[in-house]
Amino acid sequence: MSLRNYCDLFEKSWDPEFLQTRKVVDLKLLIDLNEELNADISNLRYFTMNSWDSAPLSLVELLEHFCQDTSLEDVKLGKSSAGSRRVIWLDDRATSDLDEIGEGNTRQYENPLTATGLFWALAEPRFNHGNLSDAARRLIYVVDLDPACIHALAATVHCHQAPALRNAIYKHLAFQSSIEVSIPSAGFLNFQLELHIPLFLLRSSRPPESGIKVNSKPRRQWTDLSFLNIDTPKWQLQMPGEVWGMYEVEISYVVTGSDDSRWIGYAFVDTGLDDLLTESSEDALSFDWVAAGEIDAKHPLWRPRDHWVRVFDIRIEQMKGHPSTLSRRPGITKDRTTELKEAFDWALQTLNLLHRLDDVLSPSLKAWRSFNSAGGDIGYFHDPGVDRAIKPISVKARDRSLYNINAKFQQLEQYQDKIAVLSRSCLDYRETDRSLCQILGEEEDAIPKRLGQKLKWTYRRRTETSVE
Repeated sequence: MSLRNYCDLFEKSWDPEFLQTRKVVDLKLLIDLNEELNADISNLRYFTMNSWDSAPLSLVELLEHFCQDTSLEDVKLGKSSAGSRRVIWLDDRATSDLDEIGEGNTRQYENPLTATGLFWALAEPRFNHGNLSDAARRLIYVVDLDPACIHALAATVHCHQAPALRNAIYKHLAFQSSIEVSIPSAGFLNFQLELHIPLFLLRSSRPPESGIKVNSKPRRQWTDLSFLNIDTPKWQLQMPGEVWGMYEVEISYVVTGSDDSRWIGYAFVDTGLDDLLTESSEDALSFDWVAAGEIDAKHPLWRPRDHWVRVFDIRIEQMKGHPSTLSRRPGITKDRTTELKEAFDWALQTLNLLHRLDDVLSPSLKAWRSFNSAGGDIGYFHDPGVDRAIKPISVKARDRSLYNINAKFQQLEQYQDKIAVLSRSCLDYRETDRSLCQILGEEEDAIPKRLGQKLKWTYRRRTETSVE
């Protein structure tokens, strides 16, 4: 085999089978399969341990811990928050023409739904219902994923979608980064488009109670930024007891399906990223919430790759976050030793903050570089045999979104460079302050003038350091 043929072997492209409507034989829900087998295990355990695909032990342990003291029966009966917490937007529709500029045939829902409402909606047959149109293209948007929603989703998923849903739930709860496409090498041919972007929100609020994680999810952390002395905008009211803090949040969007006309999109978004569903007007709910309301749901993108890339393009903008200033403003005049010790503490806290930002940013940049590399998964978004000069409008729009996404990641790489520069500066400041704190047991006059001039210059630079 020549080198060129060897390289062509690993070049990725969208399988032509996905371009045609395929007949799917087995459309049973996992809950029905579990009952047929009469297995003496819960539906949630069956969801993680079914015979089609083995879930990692870490996922099993995470879900069992996260969903403890809850049950599918409570969801069915609408007990507790399962029947009252409206945090779900569901959109089901179908069309015979993927180039149609119209809403197609839809199922009507009273969005936002509860976990109970979601369960009963998803329990209905997706195809050949008799009274309802087909739900060939299904979008499920969940704010602040909780145990009740997980029970509803796990019980009503079809066996072919179960691996994608498990993976989506696990990576979202675990605050992981991922940008990839998965197509199995054996078994039923389907696809999985995966997007998980962790980011931070800068908010003025009361600190969360000790020992309670933000959003009640594993690894959702809150960082106190009061040491930065951030100015509250004049138009924003800061209540007593509120401080500026940094919240971890994640956007997850996973699409799985058998072809371009039959697919499901699972979107999990943490609280604070979007407006509240319960406070939204009927008009606002008619827009695509997976895409942050940037797409009119009545003029949908019918193809899975088109929708996934457009959502990616819209959501990556949120990763840029809010500009903040890392600065140390002088306070009340104090003795020199106390002032320098406070400066040392400031440099240490700032350094820890910068490391935390980099810890979240680096995996996302690495995931994009892998996705966008030669032989990377971006190849799945190029259609073989399509003349570039006469590309369909939808393909041209998808290409534009990919260009925008790449430009935004280039900006994020520049932010990462700034973080690295600031981290090195903070290290220098920390060492400078450490030395000064040791020396300043004596009178200021005892410090050599040459050393004093250098340290004063360094200290002046520290108080002027800022990042946007």
